[in-house]
Amino acid sequence: MGGEAVRARYLIDATGSGAAVARRLGAAGSRDDRRIALAARLPPGDSPRRSSRTSLVESAALGWWYTAPLPDGTSVVMLMTDADLVAEHALRRPENWWDGLMATTHARTRVTHDGGPATVRLRVASAVTSRVHPSAGPGWAAVGDAATAADPIAGRGILTALATGVTAAEAVAADAAGDRGALGRYAERVRAIHTEYLRARMLCYRAEDRWDTRFWSRRRSRSRDR
Repeated sequence: MGGEAVRARYLIDATGSGAAVARRLGAAGSRDDRRIALAARLPPGDSPRRSSRTSLVESAALGWWYTAPLPDGTSVVMLMTDADLVAEHALRRPENWWDGLMATTHARTRVTHDGGPATVRLRVASAVTSRVHPSAGPGWAAVGDAATAADPIAGRGILTALATGVTAAEAVAADAAGDRGALGRYAERVRAIHTEYLRARMLCYRAEDRWDTRFWSRRRSRSRDR
């Protein structure tokens, strides 16, 4: 805030999976994977399937692809994989990313093939599964991805952000009213939510048994809640 000091009785960490505030206050962070998202915005195609208004998820050997239409008629196309696989297969190179897309059965039908990899401008972002623990303490609470960040395939990011925001606000109000156990109960609730998510994620990835590759095998075993 331009060097201006602000005093507050409570701090809410909504800084995303980096959990910058919680970490500065002594909380520990843990990551369950090193997932990376490699995304591009591609020109529209001319077939009805390419102009579909629905999103699509398709599994592949190195991870899974996500496509969705955008209001301007283009499509966002994204590969979810692991950082070591990105390096091993040089997936930051548009031609290699494009080859992976063209090897899919369904995702490839959602975009135009005109121009090939020359149309690809990749954006790379972290998409790790993580949590901070504890997720609350005296005078502070973490919410959203700062508290618990889930695999995008779960489709629960917005819901979790809203739910933790509301629950953290209730805990802060209760603490301010004299309930000294409120923030601790909130932290325990976040821990339980993350543990439940890890179990559900394992079942989700076990349901896809066509790929005997590192990306998939890493997610089919029970993860330790750290």
